[in-house]
Amino acid sequence: MAITRSSQVIHQKSARRLKLKLNIRSWLGATSDDRWSSQGSEELLVILESVTLQMPAVKFRQLAKLTLLIVVLSACEYSVSAQRIRPPSPTEILDAQRSGPSSDEDQRLGSIEDEMRAKRAIKYAEQNYKKNLARAQEVAELAKNVNLSFKENRALNRDDLKKIEKMQKLAKQIRSNAGGSGDGAKIEERPRDLTEALDRVAEMSDSLRERVEKTPRQVVSASVIDEANVLLELINIVRGMSR
Repeated sequence: MAITRSSQVIHQKSARRLKLKLNIRSWLGATSDDRWSSQGSEELLVILESVTLQMPAVKFRQLAKLTLLIVVLSACEYSVSAQRIRPPSPTEILDAQRSGPSSDEDQRLGSIEDEMRAKRAIKYAEQNYKKNLARAQEVAELAKNVNLSFKENRALNRDDLKKIEKMQKLAKQIRSNAGGSGDGAKIEERPRDLTEALDRVAEMSDSLRERVEKTPRQVVSASVIDEANVLLELINIVRGMSR
C-alpha cells in the first residue's frame, strides 16, 4: 500500500508538472515574442516546480493562476513598450527631410547661382564698355575723314553727309551709355563757317575718344556726357551749314 500511495504521489506530481508546462506553453505560444514562448516557459516552469512540489492541489492552482496573471501583465507591458519605441518608417524619414530646413547642398547651390549672376553682370559691363569705346574711336575716325575730304574737295559730298549722320547716331549712344540724355549743349561761340565747324568737330571727337578711354566702366562720367552734347551741337551746326 505504501508503494502504491508513493507511486500515486509521484504520478500526481508528474501530471501536475506536465499540465502546468502545457498551460504555460499554450498561453505563451500565442504571444508575438519568441523569447517568451521558448526560453521563458522553461524558466517559469522551473520556478513553479521549486515552490509547489510540496504544495496542496488547491493552493497550487491558486499560485499557478497568480503566476500566469503576472506573466500576462508583463508580456502586455513589453508589447506596449515595443510599440512606443517603434522606429520611424522610410516615408516618415523622407517627409521630415523634405519639410526640414535647407541642407548644406542647397545653400552651396544658392551661393554658386549668386556667383554666376555676379560674373554675368561683370561680363555684361565689360562688353558694354568695349562697345562704347569702339563707338568713340569710330566717331573720331569718321570726323577726321570728313574733315580731310572737305579740305580736298571744298565741299561735302553724299558719303561725307552719311558719315556725319552716323557720327550723330554714335554720339547719342555714347551719351546714353554714360547716363545722359536730352538735346545738345548750347555753344556760346558758334563756328563762323563750315571749315571752322568741321575742325571743331574733329577736335571734339578726338577729345571724346580720350575721355571714354580714361573713364572706368563702373563710373558715370559727367565729362563724357558734356563733351558728347557739345559734339552733337557741333554736328547740328555742320548739317545746317551744308544745306
